[in-house]
Amino acid sequence: MTLINNPTPLSERAIGMIVEYDGTDYCGWQMQPNGPSVQEAMETAIERMTGDRTRVTAAGRTDAGVHARGQVVRFMTRHPWPAKAFIGGLNSRLPDDIGVREAFDAPPDFDPRRDAVRRVYVYRLWNRRTRPVLGRRLWTHYPAPLDFKRIRQASERLLGEQDFRGFRSVHCSAERTRRTLERLDWNETAPGCWEMTIACRSFLHNMVRIIVGTLIDIGRGAKEPEIITRILKTGDRTLGGKTARPEGLCLEDVEYPFRADWPLSSDQKGTQPLRCPDTAIRWDPNAERHPL
Repeated sequence: MTLINNPTPLSERAIGMIVEYDGTDYCGWQMQPNGPSVQEAMETAIERMTGDRTRVTAAGRTDAGVHARGQVVRFMTRHPWPAKAFIGGLNSRLPDDIGVREAFDAPPDFDPRRDAVRRVYVYRLWNRRTRPVLGRRLWTHYPAPLDFKRIRQASERLLGEQDFRGFRSVHCSAERTRRTLERLDWNETAPGCWEMTIACRSFLHNMVRIIVGTLIDIGRGAKEPEIITRILKTGDRTLGGKTARPEGLCLEDVEYPFRADWPLSSDQKGTQPLRCPDTAIRWDPNAERHPL
């Protein structure tokens, strides 16, 4: 890449970034009147670096207390600096709980939300008697015993294309409630430390946390696995469990369709144009823009 030293502004260009954050102290991604947001912190840092006020759009509008490891964002700028310059430039101006992991030149019409074909979340459940200390901001603590055989059996009922209107909050405004759940599995990474990985093109408001809360009820014996089928058939939210706490939830990865106009390096052409050391923006050649 040739570095541009001429400070003369160019025509407007799109910068894409992969961002991670600890959402504990934020009211969510989206700007809100009731508290600090990740979006506000990002836009403030960009303004401090460039002198311009710009809007930052994101792939997922995470709720208050929810984290992200692979959030994908985009903003427009006229500054000619190489895209990589925004990594250090913004990280030196962002709070310690928000960081830019990767930056790249994106096509002008790139929309991180509408272009996404798959979002992957992980919910971390600390199922031990004693609470976590070092990981207390990233794990949800549930001290009572849980039967994960029952939880896994119930989870299988959620896979595939179904109507998830019974697994959304009352504040959800989505007109379409059918979703295709492509993945939902539980893995014990250490004794009593369970991670649920769930993947879908898009989720309804609070859908993942309501699913977790319902599965916890099944795991503790308060509900039977068959309740999942009843909720899917009836759409009755009252049959499900409570909305699980936010601190265990993290947006891990976002996947996009391949684009021929994306700048590719010689070792990445045709495969995965954008990579962080341990997170990739993955590509599906058969996918089209999702009309959210």
